[in-house]
Amino acid sequence: MATRATSKHHILNIRTRSEQLVKDLTTELRRLDKIGWLDYEDADIMKSLVAELRQRSAPTYVSKWNSNTPRDDRTQSEALAKTGTTKNHTDKLDMSIKEEFNTYGLILEHGTQRLFYRGIQQSKKSPRKKRSTRMNLSMSTYAIHEINGATPTDSQIWKSIRDRDIPRAIRNFLWKALHNGYKIGEYWEQMENNTQRGKCILCRETETLEHILLDCESSTTSKTVWKLTEDLWRRRDPSWPSIKFGTILGSQMITFRNEKKKKMEGKTRLFRILTTEAAHLIWKIRCERIFKLGGNSDLFHTETEIHNRWV
Repeated sequence: MATRATSKHHILNIRTRSEQLVKDLTTELRRLDKIGWLDYEDADIMKSLVAELRQRSAPTYVSKWNSNTPRDDRTQSEALAKTGTTKNHTDKLDMSIKEEFNTYGLILEHGTQRLFYRGIQQSKKSPRKKRSTRMNLSMSTYAIHEINGATPTDSQIWKSIRDRDIPRAIRNFLWKALHNGYKIGEYWEQMENNTQRGKCILCRETETLEHILLDCESSTTSKTVWKLTEDLWRRRDPSWPSIKFGTILGSQMITFRNEKKKKMEGKTRLFRILTTEAAHLIWKIRCERIFKLGGNSDLFHTETEIHNRWV
């Protein structure tokens, strides 16, 4: 951190674009301390920063950029921020805090029911991720890196699928997919009297979400939907990325940039929407085949019906 690189006995000026950060380090600091920084995004980073600032003997000034901020300062800050966002790896920050400068817990008189609940949740030891979840996160990380050139953290992937701009049905679908939470395939094969329910109704292979969305050679649905998706994309861009299971799971982290490394908002948003909507439609049609149509192949969706559902 810059605070550690500056002598504690020298004046430190912190200038930021974020008005909220200025408030959190000044007028809001006492309140945040009293509620234990619960429900605060990046609480660990902020607690570490505050602890560093409290160890200083010289004055520290925190202010928001304005018209009087030297242009060179702003240019250098923007360059550093740009370098950080385009790195191919994630820096590991030392967020250790000296015991005498640490703050713990929530002062009861400043708590609310929501904060108490959040505190209880955070105090519990995080459960070990099951193997399938770790594998799905690894596939997502690889697919994102393949397109972005940067490697996200697991927490960034989880956060990306909670974006309120994503329809709730898609958020739920991605969350369950990452957790391997759908009752398909091996879930049924472990039950003595239900092993057949674990087989794909089209090809009799063991069913997985990856098989349903991408791999089933007998699925008219996946072939049709992905072909239509690619055709729609190519109206805007001639280059269609290779879609893997990890691409779908990590789609909300995939970002396209131009030659100047600037994010292409329209292209990025279109890819995220097309990828998730296509995958979700394939999943819904698979469920309809089994539950609505009762597995009767004579009633399965035709290519025309699938086309009409997509467009």
